[in-house]
Amino acid sequence: ALARLAERQTGTALPLRSTPEPPLSRCRLSGPGAAINIYLDAGFAANQRYHNRIEETVQFNGQNPAGLPQPVPHVGEKAAYNAAASWIPALGSLLAVRGNRWLTVTISIAGRGEAQKLAQAAVLARAGFKLSASG
Repeated sequence: ALARLAERQTGTALPLRSTPEPPLSRCRLSGPGAAINIYLDAGFAANQRYHNRIEETVQFNGQNPAGLPQPVPHVGEKAAYNAAASWIPALGSLLAVRGNRWLTVTISIAGRGEAQKLAQAAVLARAGFKLSASG
């Protein structure tokens, strides 16, 4: 389902390679000018791993504004300051957490600006959370 959504967003066929092996599942999509990776960590303490990763990213990128996490509303669980979802421009990655599910969407699409890539990553993350809620 995420592959079809990504293909609609990019307008190109994206062959799928997936490893749906809980607690860490991966979906890799790539095609001409596009590469999208989606990771779902639903293992023990995934929420804590998410917050540790964000904190480490802040610590190691203090002098690099593009490497600092930017809060993203309406993707992760409700949290003060939208702290449950972060876009890291330098990596083209959206990291988000809901409960004990940490979802990462890394996206690279030729000709798309940061705002477009973030918007597309957010759509995929919301869909990923919805799809993984039943499983």
